[in-house]
Parts: sequence; structure tokens; C-alpha cells
Amino acid sequence: MGPPALAAELTDHIIDFLHNDKKALNACALTHPAWLAASRFHLFNTITVDGDGGIKDRVETLGLPSGALWVLSYVRTVKIMSMFSEQRVSRLEDAVSIYQSIQRGLSGSSDGSTPHLPTIYLCVGRYCILGEDGILPALSQVSNKVTHLEFSSPILSNRNDFWPFVSSFPNLRSLEVIDLAFHHHGDDRLPPQPGLESLPLSKIRIDTMSMGFIIDSVLAYANVLTSLEEFGILYEDVRQTALATLAEAIQANVKVLRFSANCHPGTEYERQRRPSAFDIRVSEFVRKFASIDTLVLDDLGLDVDAEHYSEHFSLAWIPGVLRRISSPIRRLVFEVSAKDISQLDAVPWTFIDELVADPLNTRFRSLDQVEILVECKESPEGGSFLKHRDTLYQEFKSRLPEIERMGLLRCSFVSSLRSVRANLDEESFLY
Repeated sequence: MGPPALAAELTDHIIDFLHNDKKALNACALTHPAWLAASRFHLFNTITVDGDGGIKDRVETLGLPSGALWVLSYVRTVKIMSMFSEQRVSRLEDAVSIYQSIQRGLSGSSDGSTPHLPTIYLCVGRYCILGEDGILPALSQVSNKVTHLEFSSPILSNRNDFWPFVSSFPNLRSLEVIDLAFHHHGDDRLPPQPGLESLPLSKIRIDTMSMGFIIDSVLAYANVLTSLEEFGILYEDVRQTALATLAEAIQANVKVLRFSANCHPGTEYERQRRPSAFDIRVSEFVRKFASIDTLVLDDLGLDVDAEHYSEHFSLAWIPGVLRRISSPIRRLVFEVSAKDISQLDAVPWTFIDELVADPLNTRFRSLDQVEILVECKESPEGGSFLKHRDTLYQEFKSRLPEIERMGLLRCSFVSSLRSVRANLDEESFLY
């Protein structure tokens, strides 16, 4: 009799934690037959076409031999990356052809089952023309398969083309707008645009300075966005009234709040770290979301020179936000970008550790995970921070001793936060 084995449900759950570590998934797939299906699920769940040189999981399916069609059965998402301005339309047409070949490969499977056709994650970046004279015709044959649309640091030709382009994807469930800019500068406030009310959106993330017209349209149709479960926002004081109204309109259904605050301290920031008026407004905004069970504090960018901390930004709003959360939190996530270990001190870890461990704090009694996701380019010892991940992990254990003692601490160290968010093939290490 062999050694006792864990139940398949447990091993599958353990392997799920390795979803960003393809080296570990490959090892699991080759270790035991019982681990094969769960490993393959994450290895081939998302494939990318038409990507740049940093994307390693490009899959050429046009010539896939019939004996390898099992690969396609695991594909759930085809990520189409349109990040090049040159020959953008022809690149998109090629990517759509690859997607259609995957559809044909699945439809031609010989097991007699009804194929699960993959959906499309579309990412658009750099200078781009969206309308009929741009990239829209290249996507017309697969528009009903696009469920996730991300604008990643794009420069769009015309503000008026934005919502008509978005609403051309009738099954869109996720919309992310990151660092949006326009080639022709104009009024940031346009009348609310129709089309948004008909989309089955479950996730909206707005992380851009040019967000006035986006907020106006989302607010205008907030009463019909009943499927919205995840909301992400870069809080700006200049839009505090509109953001407060928007939070009140959508908060009932939102379970995941992804949040960051754009604070330019100036004279308002107090070096004694007492709560400023800005910190109070930020915490009041988060408090309006009374149904969330997951809070993600993202874009905690520390990768600036240490002497410029107090001049460029403040993280003093974090204690107020955590102290005034109005709903029980199950998962708490911090996404941090830093140049080296010393910069991590800008985050109030001691306060976080004491607050979570406080038995009188009912908001964190249901907490089952505190996740630290760190993007770090350098280390004090020199070289890649990935070589010093063990040291980094020990640093977090010392900063959060009570959370570690409670078994809640989970740390991931990655070379690119944006790639991990988009589920691209980036090296990551989990503790």
C-alpha cells in the first residue's frame, strides 16, 4: 500500500495557487497523473496572439496536428494584444483568423461533446483609431466573443468614438481603462453616451486622469448596472462629488473594490502623518461600499527616490480607509511597486498588523487572506529582486508578525504587476 494521498479536490486547490507560475505548473503536470488536468487547466487556460516580444505563450494553432487538439479543449480565453500602431489593422485581422482557427479546431473534435468556445480578451494600447475608419471592422466577425476590453495606456484619436466602440461588444463583462489620453484635446465632459446600459458588465476599472466623461456615462446608467460586482477607481479630489454620487449608486452589488488615491500632498500633507482633509474624504468614499468582501489597494507606487516621498505622494490615507471599512472583509490585498526593500517602509505595516489582529475589530473577523503582491525591480544587494525573494518574504514576516501567526499572510513577488493582472506569462514566486 502506498502512502496516503490527498483528495483530488485538495490537490487541485493547491495547484490553483500556482496559476501564475508556469515552471511550477509544468513540474506538477509531469509529477503525477492526478495533477495533470489541474496543471493543464492553468497552463492552457489563456493563450495570447499578436502580442509583443514580452509575451511567451504565443500559440500557433493553424497547423496544430489532430493528435494535439486536446490543448484546445483547455483554452477558455484568447488574449488579443493590439499594442503596435504600425500595421495595427492587419495584425488584428491575423489575430482574429487565429481565433477562428481555434473555433474550427474545437468544432472538429472527435469526442462528440459540445465544444466550449473560448472568449476574447482584447487589449488596445498606443495611438489608435477606434471607429469604422479604424480597428472596428477588423473585429466585426468576433465582436460577440469579446468579453474583456482593456485600454492600456492608449492615445485615442477621438473622444467621441470611445463609447460607440465599447458598446459594439454586446457580451462585454469587463472594462478597464488605464492611463487614457486623446490625440485631440478637448472638453473632458461629454453628455452621457448610450450603449453602456445594454452591456452585461460585471467589472469596471477606471485608472486614468481623463475619466470625467467615463464617470458621467457610468453614473447616468448606474441604475441598470445590476450585474456590476467589481469596481476599480483612482480617487481624485477634483472629482470627489461625482465619485461620491457614483459610489452611492453602484455600491449595493459591488463585492470587490480595487482602489487607489492620487494624492499630491502639497501644503495639505502633514509630516506628522495626522489625517488630512484628503485622507478623511478618501476613507468616506470607501466607506460607502457597504457590501464588499474584497479590498484591493493597488498602485501603491514607491519606486521614486526616497527623498521625494513627501513631495510626490502620501500613503497616509491607508489607515483611515482600513479603520472605516463598513463591511466584513474576507480578502485584503496590497499591490506594491518598489525599487528596493527599504522603500516598503512607506506603507504603514505595523498599523495594518495591529488592526487585523485586534479582536475588537469585527470587520476583519472573517478575514481569511492578506495578500502582498510586490513588483520590485532592484534590491539593495544589487541584481534582480527575484534572486532575493527569500529575504523579501522574511521582511514581510517581520513587518506583519500577527498576520503571519494567524496564517493569513500570502506574498507574491513579480517582475510586472500589470502582466500579472492581465494573466500574462510573467515569472512570479508565491509564499
